[in-house]
Amino acid sequence: MTGPAWNYVLFRLRFTEYAENGWTRFFSPTRTLVIFLIVAFGIEGAQYFNLYDATFDVFDLVAYVSILIPMYLVDLKTR
Repeated sequence: MTGPAWNYVLFRLRFTEYAENGWTRFFSPTRTLVIFLIVAFGIEGAQYFNLYDATFDVFDLVAYVSILIPMYLVDLKTR
């Protein structure tokens, strides 16, 4: 749960003062959320289809969404 959340903070540069640049324009809040959800669902899908040795857990998807959506909403509000 904390992996995608921390990466959201890093990709959105939320740990530092806001700066308007190419990075922040590309990684807008919506685009970052969509990318992270696609990656999370892709990793869980790979686990489901046994593409690598890991344990699929549908609750991981719930956990990722339950932290990324609130972070996204806070990001929109404080942007």
